Amino acid sequence: MTKRNHFFLKCIELIRSDDPMTFEDGYHLLLPKVKEYGDEIAKLIRTEKNPKIKSKFVELLGACDDAKFIPLFKDLLNSEDHDIVTWSLSSLENLSTGEGKKVAEEFRSINPKWLE
Repeated sequence: MTKRNHFFLKCIELIRSDDPMTFEDGYHLLLPKVKEYGDEIAKLIRTEKNPKIKSKFVELLGACDDAKFIPLFKDLLNSEDHDIVTWSLSSLENLSTGEGKKVAEEFRSINPKWLE
């Protein structure tokens, strides 16, 4: 296992923790390198079954600020889990490109409960 993979897997292990401080440790260790690991995080989001953990990964990927993940965030807006939708909307709205904001606005226009 490479040093890069070991670092990533250790951070993911911490992020999966039920302990909020352990989650924060993993999140903040990975945050400065989130662009480097964006594809791996997106893969985890697509395969994760636990909505609580999935929402944590969505939150992290949102910090990546990469328009290539717009289709994933858009797809996640169909989730039944409130936190997954919330973090997906936040991720879209905070992208540095206008495309993400447009997707979020369209979603809010047809889903008024998300207007706050």
